[in-house]
Amino acid sequence: MVQLVTYISGNLAIVGAYLDDDEGRESGSAYIYRSEDGEASWTFQQKLTPEDGASYDYFGRAVAISGNLAIVGAHLDDDKGSNSGSAYIFSAADSLPTTDTLMRIRPQAPDTFCGVLVVYERWKWW
Repeated sequence: MVQLVTYISGNLAIVGAYLDDDEGRESGSAYIYRSEDGEASWTFQQKLTPEDGASYDYFGRAVAISGNLAIVGAHLDDDKGSNSGSAYIFSAADSLPTTDTLMRIRPQAPDTFCGVLVVYERWKWW
Protein backbone atom coordinates (compact mmCIF):
# COMPACT_ATOMS: atom_id res chain seq x y z
CA MET A 1 0.00 0.00 0.00
CA VAL A 2 1.34 3.44 -0.92
CA GLN A 3 0.45 6.54 1.07
CA LEU A 4 1.77 9.88 -0.20
CA VAL A 5 1.65 13.43 1.16
CA THR A 6 2.60 16.31 -1.17
CA TYR A 7 3.62 19.95 -0.65
CA ILE A 8 4.46 22.29 -3.56
CA SER A 9 6.23 25.64 -3.31
CA GLY A 10 7.21 27.40 -6.52
CA ASN A 11 9.11 24.98 -8.73
CA LEU A 12 9.87 22.52 -5.90
CA ALA A 13 7.70 19.72 -4.58
CA ILE A 14 8.27 17.34 -1.70
CA VAL A 15 6.41 14.05 -1.49
CA GLY A 16 6.28 12.17 1.78
CA ALA A 17 6.08 8.39 1.52
CA TYR A 18 5.60 7.56 5.18
CA LEU A 19 5.01 3.84 4.58
CA ASP A 20 8.41 3.33 2.88
CA ASP A 21 10.45 0.55 4.46
CA ASP A 22 14.04 1.82 3.90
CA GLU A 23 14.97 2.06 7.59
CA GLY A 24 12.51 -0.56 8.83
CA ARG A 25 8.83 -1.28 8.30
CA GLU A 26 6.93 1.98 7.68
CA SER A 27 9.94 4.08 8.67
CA GLY A 28 9.20 6.48 5.80
CA SER A 29 11.06 8.74 3.37
CA ALA A 30 10.53 11.92 1.34
CA TYR A 31 11.24 12.70 -2.32
CA ILE A 32 12.07 16.10 -3.81
CA TYR A 33 11.05 17.03 -7.36
CA ARG A 34 11.70 20.15 -9.45
CA SER A 35 9.72 21.66 -12.32
CA GLU A 36 11.53 23.72 -14.95
CA ASP A 37 8.51 24.26 -17.20
CA GLY A 38 5.84 25.86 -15.07
CA GLU A 39 4.73 22.67 -13.31
CA ALA A 40 3.81 20.81 -16.52
CA SER A 41 6.30 18.08 -15.62
CA TRP A 42 8.38 17.21 -12.57
CA THR A 43 11.88 15.72 -12.37
CA PHE A 44 13.10 13.68 -9.41
CA GLN A 45 15.97 15.41 -7.56
CA GLN A 46 16.71 13.44 -4.40
CA LYS A 47 15.43 11.23 -1.60
CA LEU A 48 15.51 12.15 2.09
CA THR A 49 15.56 9.62 4.93
CA PRO A 50 16.24 10.19 8.62
CA GLU A 51 19.70 9.25 9.86
CA ASP A 52 18.08 7.50 12.83
CA GLY A 53 15.03 6.02 11.11
CA ALA A 54 13.26 3.07 12.67
CA SER A 55 10.18 0.97 12.06
CA TYR A 56 6.84 2.77 12.39
CA ASP A 57 8.32 6.29 12.68
CA TYR A 58 6.19 7.49 9.72
CA PHE A 59 8.88 9.92 8.50
CA GLY A 60 7.17 11.85 5.70
CA ARG A 61 3.66 11.86 7.18
CA ALA A 62 3.91 15.67 7.10
CA VAL A 63 6.15 17.59 4.67
CA ALA A 64 6.84 21.19 3.62
CA ILE A 65 9.41 22.87 1.38
CA SER A 66 10.32 26.45 0.52
CA GLY A 67 13.50 27.70 -1.08
CA ASN A 68 16.44 25.83 0.38
CA LEU A 69 14.62 24.39 3.41
CA ALA A 70 12.58 21.23 3.74
CA ILE A 71 10.76 20.03 6.85
CA VAL A 72 9.72 16.42 7.33
CA GLY A 73 7.66 15.16 10.25
CA ALA A 74 7.91 11.73 11.85
CA HIS A 75 5.07 11.88 14.36
CA LEU A 76 5.49 8.32 15.66
CA ASP A 77 9.25 8.54 16.31
CA ASP A 78 9.96 7.02 19.74
CA ASP A 79 13.42 8.43 20.57
CA LYS A 80 12.13 10.56 23.47
CA GLY A 81 9.31 8.28 24.57
CA SER A 82 6.49 6.38 22.91
CA ASN A 83 5.08 8.44 20.02
CA SER A 84 7.01 11.56 21.05
CA GLY A 85 7.57 12.39 17.37
CA SER A 86 10.19 14.50 15.57
CA ALA A 87 10.40 17.17 12.90
CA TYR A 88 13.55 17.13 10.74
CA ILE A 89 14.77 20.30 9.03
CA PHE A 90 17.03 19.95 5.99
CA SER A 91 18.88 22.84 4.34
CA ALA A 92 20.92 23.38 1.20
CA ALA A 93 23.52 25.72 -0.18
CA ASP A 94 22.77 24.81 -3.81
CA SER A 95 18.96 25.25 -3.73
CA LEU A 96 18.15 21.63 -2.84
CA PRO A 97 18.01 20.25 0.69
CA THR A 98 20.83 17.90 1.57
CA THR A 99 20.34 14.51 3.14
CA ASP A 100 22.10 15.79 6.27
CA THR A 101 19.73 17.04 8.94
CA LEU A 102 20.25 20.71 9.81
CA MET A 103 18.13 20.56 12.95
CA ARG A 104 15.78 18.16 14.66
CA ILE A 105 12.88 19.23 16.81
CA ARG A 106 11.73 16.66 19.30
CA PRO A 107 9.81 17.00 22.53
CA GLN A 108 10.87 15.38 25.77
CA ALA A 109 7.55 13.68 26.56
CA PRO A 110 5.77 10.59 25.24
CA ASP A 111 2.55 10.82 23.20
CA THR A 112 3.14 14.41 22.01
CA PHE A 113 3.23 13.39 18.31
CA CYS A 114 5.63 16.17 17.28
CA GLY A 115 5.80 16.40 13.49
CA VAL A 116 2.20 15.40 12.82
CA LEU A 117 1.74 18.68 10.90
CA VAL A 118 4.39 20.95 9.37
CA VAL A 119 3.86 24.10 7.32
CA TYR A 120 6.56 26.51 6.19
CA GLU A 121 6.49 29.43 3.79
CA ARG A 122 8.71 32.47 3.25
CA TRP A 123 10.65 32.25 6.49
CA LYS A 124 7.52 32.11 8.63
CA TRP A 125 6.81 29.15 10.88
CA TRP A 126 3.16 28.23 11.45
